[in-house]
Amino acid sequence: MATWLSGISKQHRIIRKNIFYWFGLYLFAFAVIILRMGWLQIAQGHHFREMADTLHTRSEPLHADRGQILDRNSAVLATDHDRQTLFADPTLVQYPMSVAAQLAPVLNMSPDDLLAKLNAHPNFVPLRADVPAQLAQQIDALHLPGLTVQANGLRFRIGVDPRQLPRSAGVAEALATALDIPGRQLTAELGDLTSPPAVAATDNPVADIHWLKNSYAESSKAAVAALHFTGVFFQQAETNYLVGVNPQLYLQGAASSSADEVANRLAPLLAMKSSEVKRVLLYSPRFVPLKRDLSQDEVKAILQLQGTMFVDVPGKVYETTPEHPDATKQVDDAVTRLWKMMTDKGKLATISQDEIRARLAPGAAPSTLGVRLGKDNKPLLAILNTIYARPIPGVIYGMPGINIMKEPQRYYPYQTLASALLGWVGDVRVHPHGAFGLEAKEDKQLSGLDGREVMEVDGSLTKRIIPEFSHRVEPVSGHDLMTTLDLTIQQAAEDELAKAVDGSKAKRGICLVEDVHSGELLAMASYPVWNANDPGKSAIPLVNPVASNFYEPGSTFKVLTVMAALEEGVCHDGQIITTCDGSMEVGNRTIHENNHERHGPVDCGRLLEQSCNIGAAVLSLKLGPERFLSWCEKAGFGQRTGIEVANESPGSLNKKNIHAKITLANMGFGQSIAVTPLQMIALYGAVANGGAWVQPHLIKSTQVTNLQAPDGVSWQDTPPASRRQICSTATAALIRGYLERVVLYGTGKKGQVESYRVGGK
Repeated sequence: MATWLSGISKQHRIIRKNIFYWFGLYLFAFAVIILRMGWLQIAQGHHFREMADTLHTRSEPLHADRGQILDRNSAVLATDHDRQTLFADPTLVQYPMSVAAQLAPVLNMSPDDLLAKLNAHPNFVPLRADVPAQLAQQIDALHLPGLTVQANGLRFRIGVDPRQLPRSAGVAEALATALDIPGRQLTAELGDLTSPPAVAATDNPVADIHWLKNSYAESSKAAVAALHFTGVFFQQAETNYLVGVNPQLYLQGAASSSADEVANRLAPLLAMKSSEVKRVLLYSPRFVPLKRDLSQDEVKAILQLQGTMFVDVPGKVYETTPEHPDATKQVDDAVTRLWKMMTDKGKLATISQDEIRARLAPGAAPSTLGVRLGKDNKPLLAILNTIYARPIPGVIYGMPGINIMKEPQRYYPYQTLASALLGWVGDVRVHPHGAFGLEAKEDKQLSGLDGREVMEVDGSLTKRIIPEFSHRVEPVSGHDLMTTLDLTIQQAAEDELAKAVDGSKAKRGICLVEDVHSGELLAMASYPVWNANDPGKSAIPLVNPVASNFYEPGSTFKVLTVMAALEEGVCHDGQIITTCDGSMEVGNRTIHENNHERHGPVDCGRLLEQSCNIGAAVLSLKLGPERFLSWCEKAGFGQRTGIEVANESPGSLNKKNIHAKITLANMGFGQSIAVTPLQMIALYGAVANGGAWVQPHLIKSTQVTNLQAPDGVSWQDTPPASRRQICSTATAALIRGYLERVVLYGTGKKGQVESYRVGGK
């Protein structure tokens, strides 16, 4: 039987049950909120910070200046040449039509063309421009929002006949760079291009062509064609496609998929990083170049515009808005602010407040309020800072969003001088880098550390910069490099070489000038040449033939044969080696003298003086393959000299065939062997240097960081070149005498120089 007390107890139980139920429910909700906040803060924090950075910060790289390349007397051979470029930030340009009208006469451009650039909010940004057909179909089938796949030129197969290609380490490197593939990949497909071809070309040129596995875009084809290499062929393969995206969809949040989702799906197909794809999906132009290479007059005119206040839309300040319902107070405030800015410290002719009010009134003509310039005719910072303060409707301060920036450009003052040695700089998407020659070999020394400017912007549509929260890391310039070259000697060498090549109707020529005691190269000339400021217009292969090309040295190699024979005791000074009657049988082959000359009794001196092939062949056969080969290696042949030049070739000693008598005999007078000009000058330098072989080198000193120095850097001399004794001083002296006889009485009479003792071969 229920009682009143039992009824109360039941009611309490229900209340208590409800309390526990709601408390548990609230506790569960609170736990879910805490866990969700923790998940967002910890697990997803990085993602949301990235989104915030994307929306509220702008980051721009500040490229460091490269170090200069100098000659031994500090003449500048390569430097960074700043060109002044006018840029626009479309998000900060308040009145594009007015800005275009003001700038057009200064830049000598059409206002409509300028206006199109100022209104640049692209609805198509390319993601990748060299997409083959099969991959393009896969991407198109994804049906991703805003993604466009369109035909963009052709793709080509590139064929190479290794037997026709110039045999040079530089050729392989240049081809790999033009195709934007690793050098090892090209070597795997074509084999070693630094050695002579093992098999001669066949009568069927098509059969000799090796087609590379992949097809390449027109840009790659053009880059390879610009090298002007023989033995390179092109064949149309298929259509090339361009993949692009409309970033406006993702910036406005109108796409059905997020930028992260699309980036993650596209990145592996395009062989790009997901972050790179996302950056394009959310692309908003920070800077748009309006005109490059501004003249000084244009710079002055633009600076004056930057220091000018314009009334662009008279009457705008009188408009009422929900935020500013009292137009009278707004006009009074605008007049006062403008009057104070224009008359501050008396730097501008005074203007009355009534005159300012008249120019702001509806119906007035657009006009210039005044110009404020500071030292060096630069716009006063006070005016430019007004961009970030409260704007006055209808008034432009200092042309916001328009700025002059310096763009570094590598510049070679002497254009063609030593261009094959200096190389050039590839200004690619990420960072300017040395692409060839000394610029590539010494890129680490010459490159500086890039800086970065990070700017925070507000949430407005114009994305105004908040200067208080912006910071800048300044770039650190690269270090200078002093070469051993002498500008005067280099110029003379190139001039005389050009005359000699053109006069003899030769295809090319090389001239090296060395200080034999130190190994310093005072000149490294080759001809024909190209303009280092515009290597793309070269009509010759872009290689350094002094280091990368090899050739049969011919009679100049007889010096090594004589040196080895004298040192090994195979012959002695004045000893008759053989009697030359113009020819010599070696096995079933015959060696001939030039024009079948008969030199009669030949000793070492006469061998070099008259350039006797028979005498050199006899000496090499007496030495035998092992001793002859060891002397070649001792003198540095078949190996790189180690000079500071990219893509140096080691040449070839033809070790596979040296045991054949005819090959060994031919090698005695410089045939059936491949050497580089650097190896030859090192050999002759050893003869002139008392038998001491000195490593040729090009770097005299380098700039290094030194915090104790006044300007923070100091010069550090290059350590002395490595040297080794390859023959006795007595043998070197004998050979010098023989070489002097060559010029006085033998085959080198044209080399005589009045008042100088000259030796040559």
